[in-house]
Amino acid sequence: MRILEEVEKLNSFQAICDIATEEQWCWHLGCGTCGHMNFVKSLLLLIDEKVPNTLLYRDYKELLFSRADKLQEKVKNIDIDYFAKNYKSPRFLAYLGLCLHYTKTYEIMNRKLTKLWVPQLIRIIEKDDWKKYLQKILDEERVLNIKDLENIEMCFPIQNDRYIG
Repeated sequence: MRILEEVEKLNSFQAICDIATEEQWCWHLGCGTCGHMNFVKSLLLLIDEKVPNTLLYRDYKELLFSRADKLQEKVKNIDIDYFAKNYKSPRFLAYLGLCLHYTKTYEIMNRKLTKLWVPQLIRIIEKDDWKKYLQKILDEERVLNIKDLENIEMCFPIQNDRYIG
């Protein structure tokens, strides 16, 4: 895990994911002494949050949760097709899951990511049953969540360690 001064401020969530993929950062939400903290610190920098270097692990996460609205704005327009084609299994869905996790308080209130991401996911899924599953999330005004991403993971065949679109 990098110390805060070693975490580079990147201009987009995609840039964070490019480095995370290259360096094999951990996307497991419960981790705190591994590369997952690089995600947390990078996301804080992405939203231009001034982070004191003296924070404890849980405090970084709490700060990120408290700024969920800013994070939601930064990640809402990602190109899911790009993610599906350029990140090894199961990274692309894990990266989306990170955003959903850290923005969940605002996502419950406004469903911003759900409304923007579900139609993109529907477009890249081939099986009608899973398209209907995702459409039902929209129709019932539910919030897309990590469990939904786990459920649709099987829809993305892997070819040469990359999802095919």
